[in-house]
Amino acid sequence: MKQKRILILGASSGYGLSITKNFLKNGHSVRACSRHATSSHNLTDLLTEYPRNLKIDDLNVLSQLEIETFFNSLKSGKVFFDEIYYTVGKSQTTYYSFPLSVVDKKYLFDMLDINAYCCLSVLKSSLEVIDNTNYPIFVFFSSTAATSSKPGHGVYNVSKLLLNGLMMNYSSELKERGLPLRVFGVDPWEAKTRMNKDSDINPDHILPI
Repeated sequence: MKQKRILILGASSGYGLSITKNFLKNGHSVRACSRHATSSHNLTDLLTEYPRNLKIDDLNVLSQLEIETFFNSLKSGKVFFDEIYYTVGKSQTTYYSFPLSVVDKKYLFDMLDINAYCCLSVLKSSLEVIDNTNYPIFVFFSSTAATSSKPGHGVYNVSKLLLNGLMMNYSSELKERGLPLRVFGVDPWEAKTRMNKDSDINPDHILPI
């Protein structure tokens, strides 16, 4: 089996951590990133177990400078990936029954930024440094929330709707430009993560997909 080179953003917990563990278990090479990756016990324990196949990096996807610096460092080191996973996400408080009626612009835009626009920033920045013979597969975590109008969840629903729109339209642009790059949106359903602490479903349920 060919060893894959994997980049995972949001790797310190939830789905990102499950995917990281699974790739390492199956002998693949993983670059695991999160905002506080180097201080994450989950990732540092894995680094002890898989010192040859795992490298961890602190990366805040909300910082365009950090994203560009990270991908430029990959280019200078001639590091390329077969698959890139964006599992970072932000949930909304359900304290308000009708959040879109009362939410302030900053709260809304923060949600749109981390759940949608940062995905596009990662994709665009990576394209600036990709070797023309090494186009990775991109996997973003969408949700059925994108087509939901369930009261109380409007801010989050809208963020996933924006993500779907960005994925579809940017993918269409890439195709028209003749770039052989594939973008996938995965609906992982629910699991016990930082976003959904009340769930009793293990994030590992995503692995068969």
